[in-house]
Amino acid sequence: MSIKLLYPSFLIIIFILLELAPVKSSLFGQFFPSIDLMLVYFWSIYRPEITKNWFLFLAGLLKDVISGTVIGINALLYLSMKGISLTRRESYSDQPFFVLWRGFIIIFFVVSAIKWAVFSSLAGHSLFTLNVFIQFLITVILYPIFHALFSSVSMTMPARARDA
Repeated sequence: MSIKLLYPSFLIIIFILLELAPVKSSLFGQFFPSIDLMLVYFWSIYRPEITKNWFLFLAGLLKDVISGTVIGINALLYLSMKGISLTRRESYSDQPFFVLWRGFIIIFFVVSAIKWAVFSSLAGHSLFTLNVFIQFLITVILYPIFHALFSSVSMTMPARARDA
């Protein structure tokens, strides 16, 4: 197995750690984009065999433990993002980037709604704030840049896992 096939997993872990770093970037401030979910979407569309469900589950648990949030919520979000993305994968193949971006926006909205619903039900009231909306917008706006980055990483990888 080529080490290059582990790039998506490394990227997910790196961006989880960056998002949770105690010192936030002055570029994003408190509104760090959901790059981890961008990664899960991208690899679910282009190379779903590389990001295994067990890895996404463990990565989600890692994020929960480090961030001190409800155990299992990020595992649920990652697996939901992958599962919903896989249902759309066939219809996205050979489509222009705009279609993929629109797909990300829709699926990211659904996954964000799941997150909001879980946290609101646990709190006993709606947790919607302007910050939630701003983070959603920043993530959607930055997706094309990260898509290009992920595409360049993808081009360095073997075409199929068995070619490694």
